[in-house]
Amino acid sequence: MLNVGPGSPTGMTFGYGAKFPAKYQNTLFCLDWSWGRLYAVHLQPQGASFTATKEDFLNGTPLPLTDVIIHPGDGAMYFTIGGRKVQSGLYRVTYTGSESTAPVAAPTGGETARTLRHDLEAFHGKQDPKAIDAAWPNLGDRDRFIRWAARTAVEHQPFSTWADKALGETEPAKQLEALLALAHCAGIDPFHRQPNDPPVDTAIRAKLLAALQKFDWSTLNNEQRITLVRTLQITLVRFDRPDDATVQALLAKFDPLFPAPTYELNRLLCETLVYLQSPTVAAKTVPMIEKAPTQEEQMEYARSLRMLKTGWTTPLHTAYFEWFLKAANYRGGASFEKFIEFIRNDAVASLSASEKTELAALLDKKPVLKSPLEAAATALAGHTTVTPWTLDQLNPPAELQGRDFENRSQNVRRRRLLRLPSLRQ
Repeated sequence: MLNVGPGSPTGMTFGYGAKFPAKYQNTLFCLDWSWGRLYAVHLQPQGASFTATKEDFLNGTPLPLTDVIIHPGDGAMYFTIGGRKVQSGLYRVTYTGSESTAPVAAPTGGETARTLRHDLEAFHGKQDPKAIDAAWPNLGDRDRFIRWAARTAVEHQPFSTWADKALGETEPAKQLEALLALAHCAGIDPFHRQPNDPPVDTAIRAKLLAALQKFDWSTLNNEQRITLVRTLQITLVRFDRPDDATVQALLAKFDPLFPAPTYELNRLLCETLVYLQSPTVAAKTVPMIEKAPTQEEQMEYARSLRMLKTGWTTPLHTAYFEWFLKAANYRGGASFEKFIEFIRNDAVASLSASEKTELAALLDKKPVLKSPLEAAATALAGHTTVTPWTLDQLNPPAELQGRDFENRSQNVRRRRLLRLPSLRQ
């Protein structure tokens, strides 16, 4: 956790020493230059880390925030703006209101868990003969931050000293993390392989895959299931595709588990089954694209399917490529359209010559671009109701006509001053 004291010149700072109401004194203040927002992130201890709730503390247009501090002398917040031809400025934020600004203590809780996490993190980035004995008992901890700290401590030790221990671990929760560590350390990411790197260790790959297949899915919780599938993915990527007999054994184990109860698991299982060229994953996933509640989930499944070459039928391919026509009206960032295009290009490249001929008319079809309102209705079809309001319908009803809106605005501003600091230049 970043610990920035009062007066530190940085893009984020804690409210330590601020003469603000208690709510803001232990808050982490973060700057968003692009959108001109200063966020107050309220932290609460939970286990070995914290949970956070974000609040829009102040904003402006334009307000390209560059730096923020809490002054140790007057307890005020100072922030600067500038960049991209915007007039630079220095602002001072003070509180006006009836709430107490007396210093408050930091929230308590989780000290023991955080101390353990910090002790484990002390082994990160170095080899230490004490690391394995200290970290191993914590690999199965219920707190994921302690698990991660323990696994990372193990990963920084020579894997030859603990590989057999990982493969022979009898406690499932510990072994899952240990096998993930072994997959990380014994394999080499293909994007970073060098010509002089040793060949893929097929012996360790076989041992890893055999160990992963022994887990009883029904006894694992959701986090453990995610770790299991992710470890399988990393093993397949870093040690290359195994022989056909092993692939069939993996399909027999993991194919029946898809679809799963959660999106996080479905995303991982779909990717994995496509890599293994499951003959059933297309028939399962295309309907999931159509039923997914968000365009992000739809895109994830469509992205995974783009490399699949087995299990397709003409109706499934038709539904899949018709989705790209619909997705052309989805909205996203500056590169959104290109991402959709790249996914589709890979999907087309995965087609056989006969499939391209059969789907030629659909592949040549251009999307019909719609207005933003029509596009929203298309993207959310079946999940919400989009009403094409008119200005007459949005006019205030008779009982609200003749109201003193200026007086109301002043009252609202007064109430806000009781809750938030006032902004003064």
